[in-house]
Amino acid sequence: MKKGLLAIFLFIGIPGLLTYKDSVNKFTIEYPNNWTTKSDARGIAFLSPMENDSDGFQENFSVVIQDLSNHPISLNQYVGLTKDILLKQYQATDFENEKLKTFAGRPATGIIYKMHFQGHELKVRQYFFIANKTVFIIAYTAEPSKFAKYEGTAMQAITSFKFY
Repeated sequence: MKKGLLAIFLFIGIPGLLTYKDSVNKFTIEYPNNWTTKSDARGIAFLSPMENDSDGFQENFSVVIQDLSNHPISLNQYVGLTKDILLKQYQATDFENEKLKTFAGRPATGIIYKMHFQGHELKVRQYFFIANKTVFIIAYTAEPSKFAKYEGTAMQAITSFKFY
């Protein structure tokens, strides 16, 4: 009996989650069904629901993709350049390195930091990995006071990232 229930659960997936499928970059990621999506040429963001009419920032997680085929660099070089940009352009502070070795089966690096963006102080957790000469940046961004509130939801979605 337990095998049948398990098979049904795997077939229908986790309740309350939708699956986003990127047919160009061949990945899927799950996200809460009450979150909205916003995409552009660089990637896709998944936005939390507005808490009220005065909510000035929607916590989110995103997948940003950058082609490195014309400018191949290592993962460590890419993360170093990113940190430099964050320090100079966004006054990023409180950098922490995550002890992450792989993500989606690829060597990966993670960082956590605080920054200022469009009048908001934000806390960001980013993961970087390279696949097929393309860097993938998967990030969770929130106001520091709300970081813990949405972190579990965002991390559940982020860790669902898979190539197909």
